[in-house]
Amino acid sequence: MPIGGFVLTFEKQLQRSVVSACSQFSELEIHGVVEDGQAAVVLDTKTADEMEKIVKQIEKIPGVLSFGAVYMHAEDEIAQIASGKIDSKFSFGRKSEKPAQLS
Repeated sequence: MPIGGFVLTFEKQLQRSVVSACSQFSELEIHGVVEDGQAAVVLDTKTADEMEKIVKQIEKIPGVLSFGAVYMHAEDEIAQIASGKIDSKFSFGRKSEKPAQLS
């Protein structure tokens, strides 16, 4: 299960609507909102693909300026990919280690 820490940056005047829209995701926890238009957010998903889908949805919320990862932990999923138990289109490794279809 990948867990990611993100900084959500949004238009200050749209704070309520952005926070409300983000609250619809059960995988997301908001750990702090500051008045200058930023929030500390944690995403805890079952797969990296699921996390990527949620990130793309959040980036489309009106008023969201950016949603940047500052921390990522996915050790168990990396082990499953390496063992062949799951096939992911996403790679947590360096560019040279990404699957051929992503290079």
